[in-house]
Amino acid sequence: MTPERTPDPCRGESAVSPDSPSVEGPAFTPTIKALSVLLVLGIAVYVARLWPEDGWLSLGPQSLGFMAATLVVVLACLGYICWSRVRIDDTHIEQTWIWRKRVAIAEISQLKLIYVPYMSWLIAPRLVVRLGVTGWYVFHAADRRVLQRFY
Repeated sequence: MTPERTPDPCRGESAVSPDSPSVEGPAFTPTIKALSVLLVLGIAVYVARLWPEDGWLSLGPQSLGFMAATLVVVLACLGYICWSRVRIDDTHIEQTWIWRKRVAIAEISQLKLIYVPYMSWLIAPRLVVRLGVTGWYVFHAADRRVLQRFY
């Protein structure tokens, strides 16, 4: 019994039939998610080491507000990296992110698939889509079936 080989989209191979209704998968690889979590933990350790001995008392309300806003943004981005999903069907490409990106395939005027072979564990493959003259969207994809459908 020979193991089944996964088709490579860079060679024009596809396991997804053209008439399949939709394909969905994570937008970022587990390695990118883990590196993001480590980066946020590293920032937390750095801030903790710089924390003044007086703690909250030494900071003014503007500094505390800025730190709180920064914390919210960093944690939101981390959460969206960890839980973002991309979906492609016959009519639309869609990705959940801080805001939901949805593009009709019929409106696409240009697209580029950015995929670095053997480095997709670190550099998330992405599809750059252009709509008309001014609209640009980037869809990240970590799932092989989604990448094959992009191809």
